[in-house]
Amino acid sequence: MSISSNKPNHPHSRAFVLIGHRVPPNGPINLNDLAGGSGRIDVLLRALSTALFLSHSMRDDTVVEMVLAGPGANSRRIKWPGGSLRSIPADERGMAGHVRKIVETHAPRSRWRRHESGLFDRTGGLKDILDDWENEERDAVILDALAPRIEKSDVAKKRIGFILSDDRPFTGDDEKIMEEVPLRRSLGNTWLQGHSVIAIIQWLLDEWET
Repeated sequence: MSISSNKPNHPHSRAFVLIGHRVPPNGPINLNDLAGGSGRIDVLLRALSTALFLSHSMRDDTVVEMVLAGPGANSRRIKWPGGSLRSIPADERGMAGHVRKIVETHAPRSRWRRHESGLFDRTGGLKDILDDWENEERDAVILDALAPRIEKSDVAKKRIGFILSDDRPFTGDDEKIMEEVPLRRSLGNTWLQGHSVIAIIQWLLDEWET
């Protein structure tokens, strides 16, 4: 797998963070058991596919970042920049194959590593992402079914980022990290699956930008 140390430069207006609380940051990823032995990475992959892929193309305005926070020494960040990925299939097993190749290697601690596919990885977690978003002047929105409904005024800023958990609620550690995030919004009081939430968010942003 060809890699380099190029730093990611993402002008994307939309960002999504997907937290995988049980996905092992150093593997293994079992391509034949994505819903079980791989820490429910299937939930993240469905959300990823919905965020990035259109019917016959890929969104170039969206970047997705996975946080693999399962058993292991350090959490790992995997960044999927829409519009510049190469040879990434839209199916869960194919995407999981790229994740498996990445987690079989040691994650860099102090820099981003760029893979041939256009993916980037490094150690780190939600706190690091929020710090990055602050530096790039990106507003953060926590998606929570118990929060007030999202309005157009909430996402008026050009750069916006949404934080989603996997099939489990945010942990106490997550909530502590997100204490300084002022916006917590919902799509209603029904707990929708993550990929459905992203589909609706993307549609709303498309509508509100026209």
